Amino acid sequence: MLLAVLLTTAPYIVATTLAKPGTQFSGFLLNPVDGFSYLAKMRQGTHSPLEFTLPYAAQPGPGTLLFAFYLFLGRLSGMAGVQPIWIYHVARIAGTLAMFGSAWALFKRTLNSKAARGLAFGLALFGSGVGWLGVPFGLLPNDLWVPESIPLLSGYANAHFAFAAALLISGIALIAFDDYFPKQRLPLAFAVGLALALVQPFAALPVLLTAAIWTAWEAYRQRELRPALSRMPALLAFVAGCGPLLAYELLVVRLQPALAAWASQNLTPTPGLLETALGYGLVLMLAAAGIGLGGAMRRSGERLLVVWGAVGLVLLFSPLALQRRMALGLFFPIAGLAGAALVSLIHSARRRTLAMVAVLALALPSHAIVFGAGLQSVASGDAALVVGDDERQAYREIARQVPAGQLVLAGPQSGNRIPAFSEARVLYGHPFETPHASQQESVVIELFGWGGETAGAVDRLRGLGVDYVLFGPEERQLGSPDWLDQLQAVWSLGEFHLYRVAQR
Repeated sequence: MLLAVLLTTAPYIVATTLAKPGTQFSGFLLNPVDGFSYLAKMRQGTHSPLEFTLPYAAQPGPGTLLFAFYLFLGRLSGMAGVQPIWIYHVARIAGTLAMFGSAWALFKRTLNSKAARGLAFGLALFGSGVGWLGVPFGLLPNDLWVPESIPLLSGYANAHFAFAAALLISGIALIAFDDYFPKQRLPLAFAVGLALALVQPFAALPVLLTAAIWTAWEAYRQRELRPALSRMPALLAFVAGCGPLLAYELLVVRLQPALAAWASQNLTPTPGLLETALGYGLVLMLAAAGIGLGGAMRRSGERLLVVWGAVGLVLLFSPLALQRRMALGLFFPIAGLAGAALVSLIHSARRRTLAMVAVLALALPSHAIVFGAGLQSVASGDAALVVGDDERQAYREIARQVPAGQLVLAGPQSGNRIPAFSEARVLYGHPFETPHASQQESVVIELFGWGGETAGAVDRLRGLGVDYVLFGPEERQLGSPDWLDQLQAVWSLGEFHLYRVAQR
């Protein structure tokens, strides 16, 4: 387990040594746009631990209890006096440990064979798909870019996926098994439900569906209601923990205009069936063989994994806005069934081990592609993954001189980063978290590429409520507008310049 955690962290350590002179590694190797949004939320949390507002919205609306996980990390950062990026990575590592620890505890209760547990855990730690086989054909399978699909990538991608997976696993175990922390079972089920609603709300859905369907199935098979009824208190405690908060979150997202616009854009469709199959690869094939040939349906614990896997696959292709997110945690029941299948279908311990090694070896290229792509981008100076020294200093000056809540016009990438380093808001900075994002991005591009009258541009800035304009290398690529001369220069720092828009 420690080796797996090290594998999720070593690339970040290596990346700090690869940045070119004059630049620094951003701290993110996968999806940096979301990464900076996490830092922006943490920055809010240093001052408002229970109130989130969209940092990338010109008119964010009132604060709400959303993204509480990152608000809490931000409060820890402020209390400890530690840079948010460090707290973020400590949380990522802690979440990865919790995720794999929870998986081992679950396998101990669902798999009867010690050998099956070991094989399942090995697959869960290091397994992946064979998505690399689809690359020459123009495919992009899940295991190459959907970190929720693969546990190792969940721990590598960010701080909340692994924590959410740990809570998801724990929620299923607490409901399903009477001997899982028996004395504290009900308060723990309540706490896990509450925490899951705070960290990753949608992850409560597979917990509830899996527990309910498996409980009903077991009652039907045993022709007895008593075992099912014994699970009801834990199920109700979990619902009591997550239910009110989920209802609140659904309500505010529907009623608050800025959040409603964000939710309407927050669409994450699942890749195609072939890409999904390649993304789970041989582990999924083994799990299917175990169900069909290995007798998984005859054992209660393995039936739980079957239900969980089936629920997850159905949710992956259900008409949900967050379709792809339903992959979170799905690899664990698949790995559990695959481990049991190896024991059922291969009677020699040595051959079973060789088979697992072969499955892991075929997964290595997918891991190498994901890890290697990020490191190569840092080494090449990709602006998405590194921050220039002058750029970082410019953000610090914005934090120092621009009052909280002021609206800054900047290019898309700068707009994504400014709220991570300051209390300022931006006109555009995130494809989901900026309401009416495509329209706002078009406005940014239009303003920096302005070809009309200067007075008209300044009036437009005032009409949009823009207080400051950042003009640096990114913005210069969009254009060199004459209207900058009509603004008040605040400071210049290398290629970066900040201007104030005088409001009439």
